[in-house]
Amino acid sequence: MNVRSFSGTLFFGIAAGVGFPGFSLLTAPVLGGAGAFQVWVALGAIAYAALLGIGWRERIIGAFTASAFVVPAALLADGIVGLIAGAALAVAVARSYLLGTDRIARTIAIETVLAVFGFAFVRSLGGAGLFPIALAIWGWFLVQSLYFLIGGGLPRPTASGDVDAFDLAHERANAIMETD
Repeated sequence: MNVRSFSGTLFFGIAAGVGFPGFSLLTAPVLGGAGAFQVWVALGAIAYAALLGIGWRERIIGAFTASAFVVPAALLADGIVGLIAGAALAVAVARSYLLGTDRIARTIAIETVLAVFGFAFVRSLGGAGLFPIALAIWGWFLVQSLYFLIGGGLPRPTASGDVDAFDLAHERANAIMETD
């Protein structure tokens, strides 16, 4: 599976949302309900970051990068909100590194907007119970999939500093063909 596209991220979100109730029912007796959710969020961020990579080397780098942010957030955060913020940061850093964005200010702006909108959207969807939590997980990845629609994955500029329009069109066409 490749999550380097709108549809790839959307399908990953569906799988993460659908998978959460089963995971929670299996692990809640040992971890508790909140613990099961925290582990699922951490694993989801790590898996998503890994699937952003192409090939095993990039996938290991993505997983390691996400783990470097998610594990400390899980250990140091006071509650679920801190863990979710750490997971959002992990995904943003891994995505920025693996997709090779050179426009730092633009990337920070896009990731900030997605994080704020994602938190607001998740808050409106979430609630008590497995179904609202699963819906909120899917909703977060729905918002993350917007990254590819608003041009977050632009190619690196050429040596002259310009992005070649042909290369841009070629990459977008390849992304569309990958989704079919």
